[in-house]
Amino acid sequence: MHVRLEPGTVLVWWMQVLSPSAVTVELAGPSEPARNRARANRFRSPIDRDHHVAAHALCRTMLSSVTALQPAEWRFVRGPAGKPEVDPALGAQLRFSLSHTGGLVAASVSVEDRVGVDVEVLDQEPSPRCRGLSGPV
Repeated sequence: MHVRLEPGTVLVWWMQVLSPSAVTVELAGPSEPARNRARANRFRSPIDRDHHVAAHALCRTMLSSVTALQPAEWRFVRGPAGKPEVDPALGAQLRFSLSHTGGLVAASVSVEDRVGVDVEVLDQEPSPRCRGLSGPV
């Protein structure tokens, strides 16, 4: 699936991680570079490791949906604040953000504009004004 991403718009993808071991097997496969697999293996908790892998695989897949690059072709560098950014050598002017917690991973991408996404576990029902935002995006 190819999505046309216009400047000034943000694409947000999210997914539940119901079976972490399945996520590792299906998403981490050949599209996940060895360097990221090694980083993921440093997590002590298998659930944290699988959420990390799922978030990065989701991000690579989402980035590929708006470009001609395949998920395994993405390279990243550390930005000034220490956060990962798309390697400028790839020529893509995309900005992205990742978040993962409690069985949910999310990624967002924008052309040129800084973007952020955050997911968190709620210990109470969302307020009525947020209910429409709590479902699929």
